[in-house]
Amino acid sequence: MELKVFNHAVGQNSYHFVWCPRFRHKIFKHEDLKFACKNILHAICQKHSFEIFELEIGVDHIHLFVDITPNVAISKAFQLLKGISSRMLFKSFPDLLHNYFWKGGMWSRGKFFRSVGNVTSDVIRNYINQQNDPKCQFNFKAYIRKARLNQKLMKAQKSLQGFCA
Repeated sequence: MELKVFNHAVGQNSYHFVWCPRFRHKIFKHEDLKFACKNILHAICQKHSFEIFELEIGVDHIHLFVDITPNVAISKAFQLLKGISSRMLFKSFPDLLHNYFWKGGMWSRGKFFRSVGNVTSDVIRNYINQQNDPKCQFNFKAYIRKARLNQKLMKAQKSLQGFCA
C-alpha cells in the first residue's frame, strides 16, 4: 500500500468494510453463492477503480479491505458494493435467495468501516506540530516529482525481469 498520485491529489483512501445479510442468515454456506458473490464484488471494484487488498466471505458476513478512489464517498462505495451485488445475486440465484429474503433486499442496513493507513495518529500529530520548524520543512513538489517518476517506472515495466523484491 503506497500513496497514489492523481492529477491534483496525492493520498491513500484505504478502508476495512464489513457488512452482513439481513437477519444474519448464513447464506454463504452455499459455496456457489459465495463464489459468485466474490466474483461480483471483484467486478464492481474493477469497474469503479477500487483496489481490493483482501476479501473474505464468512457464512454470514463479508470483510473487504479496499482502496477507493478519492472522488467516491464511503457511503457511495457501500451503495455500489451492496446494491449491485444484491441485484446481481438475486438475478443469478432467485430461488435460493427468495427462500431467505421473500420481500427482497439482501443486505442489512448496518455496516462497519474503518480507515486504514501506514501511520499512527501520533505520527500525524508530531508532523503537524513540527510544521513551523524550519529544519523539518517538507518539499511537496519534490515529493510529487519522485512519486510520479516511481509511478511511470512501475507502468513501464512489462515483465518480471529486473523486478527486485
